Amino acid sequence: NGGGYSYVYGVDGIFQSGKDSYSAGESTAVNKLPTIDFTVTKRWEGDNNNIYGSRPETGRTGHTWEVSFVIQRSTDGTDWENVQVYNGEAVEGEDLIITLYGTDTDTSVSETVSGLPKTDLMGNNYTYRARELQSEDESIVEDDGDIYYDTYQAAYDDDAVSNTTVATNTLLTTKVYAEKNWIGSERTNVT
Repeated sequence: NGGGYSYVYGVDGIFQSGKDSYSAGESTAVNKLPTIDFTVTKRWEGDNNNIYGSRPETGRTGHTWEVSFVIQRSTDGTDWENVQVYNGEAVEGEDLIITLYGTDTDTSVSETVSGLPKTDLMGNNYTYRARELQSEDESIVEDDGDIYYDTYQAAYDDDAVSNTTVATNTLLTTKVYAEKNWIGSERTNVT
């Protein structure tokens, strides 16, 4: 203010000062919500560049597959909630879903989500993770070992330090053995 007093802005809540300093006589305070970036990576293993056409198809031009993820958050690493997004007039939010697109030769694709709140209203840090959605019914593929798209086994590597989730889908395979038994004389010609 004009009397030469200095004001110290506390960072105890969820907002931080949007400016490093304020001029004398300035009456507008700028607050900003501290945010973080979160990266989701999709990896395919064992399907030899989608040789069997087993990845979920897409209608997007220039791509052959797509995978959707719901972004979740937690303050304790145990209880997870889907991150909600709101448009300007919505009373209820919608789940934050991101979709990754790739081609058959892509064994890995990543996308970064920016602007996610760093803390809850009490100042507790959020940890974020991503979980795949089944293509046919959008149910969540929650845990390591769950089956994705009837063909892949899912594994998640969630890293709270680097704010990443790597979702790896490994093609489920089986071995088929056959034994040939000849009936009749060994000298019989086969045509």
